[in-house]
Amino acid sequence: MPQILSFVPNIPRLQKSVKSYITTFAFVNQNPFELLKTSDKSKARRGRIRTAHGDIETPIFMPVGTLASVKGLSVRDLREMQAQIILANTYHLYLRPGTKLIAEAGGVQKFMGWNGPMLTDSGGFQVWSLKDFRHITEDGVEFKSLLDGSRHKFTPESVMQAQREIGADIIMAFDECTPYPSTVEEASHSLDYTLKWTRRAMNWLAENPPLHGYPQFFFGIVQGGMHKELRKKSIEALKELAPDGYAMGGLSVGEPVETMYEIADFCTNSLPADRARYVMGVGTPWNLLSLIARGGAAGIKFMDLPAGARVGTGSIRRVVQLKALRPDLEYVPIRGNIQTRLGKLAELDAVVLAAAGLKRMGLADQVTEYFSTEQILPASGQGILAIETLCSPSDELVSQLARVNDAESYAIAVAEMAYLKALNAGCQFPVASFAEFVDGSESARIMKIRGIYWDEPSKRLLRAEVSQIVQATSDDATVHARSIGIALAQKIREQL
Repeated sequence: MPQILSFVPNIPRLQKSVKSYITTFAFVNQNPFELLKTSDKSKARRGRIRTAHGDIETPIFMPVGTLASVKGLSVRDLREMQAQIILANTYHLYLRPGTKLIAEAGGVQKFMGWNGPMLTDSGGFQVWSLKDFRHITEDGVEFKSLLDGSRHKFTPESVMQAQREIGADIIMAFDECTPYPSTVEEASHSLDYTLKWTRRAMNWLAENPPLHGYPQFFFGIVQGGMHKELRKKSIEALKELAPDGYAMGGLSVGEPVETMYEIADFCTNSLPADRARYVMGVGTPWNLLSLIARGGAAGIKFMDLPAGARVGTGSIRRVVQLKALRPDLEYVPIRGNIQTRLGKLAELDAVVLAAAGLKRMGLADQVTEYFSTEQILPASGQGILAIETLCSPSDELVSQLARVNDAESYAIAVAEMAYLKALNAGCQFPVASFAEFVDGSESARIMKIRGIYWDEPSKRLLRAEVSQIVQATSDDATVHARSIGIALAQKIREQL
């Protein structure tokens, strides 16, 4: 297997993130969002959302208060930690204690004793997640309460009425969350419902003003699954409707974190710059920082680093290849385990590490970019597991190991190590190779091997490539593979 390298930027250091604080202003215009600054190093934005209950300085994390209460924290705690906006959920408040009771209290802020801004989710995800207890139609969603078994129906109109009664400053469209994975047809059908429901919701809101004497701002939700063409369709349709803000839904629903970042990055390229953006349901600290950098509140990439940025890595082999891509950066050697190296982000702009280690430790969500073997070649033999024995060829253990041996991986290892030996290079030398079978039949396939070699006297990174037919399952496969590695080394020598 190839070694995939991963890129981990220090987004806070690159962006010089802004401290959050709460200030109260009078409501001025219909669009509550003011764009204050856009980073020149990423797509990160700094802005302000003005509401009747105070301003929200963005980017900001929104604590979850599903039932108009943040678990484990009092309202005083929220004020002391400078929480700027609290999220509550329409579905849960509708079932208990009931939105009419909240309306009688004067709205959700008075109900919970919180005088800051509030946002309510529409409950679309919650009713969608009920699965066996709900039925979705074009008109809305019928579902059974898990509290007492009673039956209910949510429509775009009834959900907007519930959110009028709750009285949050920002209210969300009623949408159908697209599952992961989903086909284009499934995601398209789900998106059609969401867009139709959004139009109906906005029509109802236009005829039914807020109940508590202050503005409520409506955010549309971008759906479309992991299909970019559908995400684009969703954004263009929402632009015609012109909601007060835009949310990205259907993320962090089981897809790889790299896919989440890719879709968020794609969406923010098309969202209106003058409107607020809300990434829904994404919660790890690094997710938030990566999405901010993509303009979603996904991350800064190696080629986007500013000149002079400091990048840490622990391999001379990587450094010479990184320099070939970006000679204008400063490369700093780092040592230690993964956590120690990640800790160097306090003083560096980014670090380059082996992706396998990050994934084993559950830290894949910190990666914002994976280098391909077209960009950086791994060490010779990297990622191949081998067992060395002291047995004679006739020993039973040898025959047992032969049954689990992968002939192609063995041939690849032989070719790469032959290249290394022919150059008389060790593990600490800036040399790398990567072999793979790319074409051919089962009996005779084409092996391609690429290699790099750093020539210190001339300060040049030398590259070469060889392709030959190898019969991986034949008795002389080892001989063929070794000859390919040696041929690659010879091509390198010819450049010296």
